[in-house]
Amino acid sequence: MALAVVDIVDCQQAPNYEPEAANRRARYAWVLANPRPIEPFPVKGKLGLFDVPFDIPRAVVE
Repeated sequence: MALAVVDIVDCQQAPNYEPEAANRRARYAWVLANPRPIEPFPVKGKLGLFDVPFDIPRAVVE
């Protein structure tokens, strides 16, 4: 479910990154700001950045 719209303001090395760890935690993390709740709607998840088409006037909850 999509729950909010955010601004991606930076990408930094993850603070708990351990290259030798068996589960290979993510090396980088997005820094997010300005979260805006939206009317939840289903989306199919994907790795990486992708566009989600939706009607902004309908979706943004103010």
